[in-house]
Amino acid sequence: MYVFQPSKTFVANSQVAIVYLPEEQVDAEKTKQLINAAGRECILCPQDIRDEQGCNRVIEQCVQAWGRIDILVNNASVMVRHPSCR
Repeated sequence: MYVFQPSKTFVANSQVAIVYLPEEQVDAEKTKQLINAAGRECILCPQDIRDEQGCNRVIEQCVQAWGRIDILVNNASVMVRHPSCR
């Protein structure tokens, strides 16, 4: 699995919430460690973004923690290995 790892410039000026599938927990934790090492806050939000109510809960969690959302990056994707790729 892969969890988006924001650039150092982005993290340097931000608090970051990572929304990810529960099976990506290990990658999310590693990314959170990188963000925390840069001196920034990070919230982990295991959530399937196909669930609208769950997405609303994530938004509420971020607003409760930080008062607002300034930038939202939707980086949802699926990676599939094809046998012809090496």
